Amino acid sequence: MIQVFSLSKLGLPGVRTGFVLGDSKTIAMLRKANSVINLTSASPGQFIALDLFRSGRWKDLCEKVILPFYHKKSVFAQEVILKNWSSKVDYRIHQSEGAFFLWIWVKNLSLPVNDLYPILKKAGVIIVPGETFFPGADPNWSHRQECFRLSFVRENKEIEEGILRIGKVLEKFSK
Repeated sequence: MIQVFSLSKLGLPGVRTGFVLGDSKTIAMLRKANSVINLTSASPGQFIALDLFRSGRWKDLCEKVILPFYHKKSVFAQEVILKNWSSKVDYRIHQSEGAFFLWIWVKNLSLPVNDLYPILKKAGVIIVPGETFFPGADPNWSHRQECFRLSFVRENKEIEEGILRIGKVLEKFSK
């Protein structure tokens, strides 16, 4: 068994840094594959993470800076959704557990979320359709087509505007 961890929650989402725990044989194979896949990749995230772990500052950074920041943004985004999305839109928000995004499930859409992506993009909003987050799941499972990830790390004014635009599109395509 292996466990894979991302350091995105430590405030390093853009540098794609993480670590893997597992038996030495599996880790050795992963190290070989990684050296080919990531040949000469930039590693500033690794150096930042190394310093954070060696110094022990990662825990304070998470507890005192990142978690409160993400929590405040999450609450703001959820309040904007609750206030502005029409009762015509049948949605659920999965419990936010410290990430920089909300996972939203919209039922009763006349189009799958993947088909809404270009419409939302044209409206000036980018979401991440949920389908890619269900590897190995039954491709006909409707839930895959009803979810999306919505980031909330922009300025509050931009978050609010994006949520309003998404709400208008969802209302248009709700059954």
